[in-house]
Amino acid sequence: FLLSLWPNIVLHEAGHALAGLARGMRAIAFGVGPLRCERGGDDRWRWRNGGGIRGIGGFAALLPHGDRGLSRGDQMVFLSGGPLANLLTTAVLAALVTWLPMPAWLAGTMIGVALGAATLGFGNLIPLHVQGWRSDGRGLLDLFRRTPDAALQLQINQLMALSLAGVRPRDWPA
Repeated sequence: FLLSLWPNIVLHEAGHALAGLARGMRAIAFGVGPLRCERGGDDRWRWRNGGGIRGIGGFAALLPHGDRGLSRGDQMVFLSGGPLANLLTTAVLAALVTWLPMPAWLAGTMIGVALGAATLGFGNLIPLHVQGWRSDGRGLLDLFRRTPDAALQLQINQLMALSLAGVRPRDWPA
């Protein structure tokens, strides 16, 4: 269970990325723990050690591209992508353990990974806002309720993505 958290966070962030790309957003940067993969000004991807996210965590930074990725629906799909990736992982692993014959150690490992994925998927759907960190569930709730926080969080995410992409503040859009 504990050893599967890091790979499950990678899957979670990949789910956000795929959902954002499907809605026409442009990928800028990804990170899990201290590892970062960032798109530079020359559009080439680079790996680097970006310091640490407190504890174990990750992010997927995508920017709207033109008018795509800006709508409330686009943002809901983007935020849902991470938890859905974890819940899909849970379902696939549970099905494999149920339907395929395998040694007990492998079944136990797969159940542990599935529990980690379920914990991350369902846990991120709980609407929390703690010390600046907002769960995907909190973002979805704010978008659903059309709170001012939802629009502000979209702008903060865009500025973070621009900063990670190396765009200077004087070149940020109005």
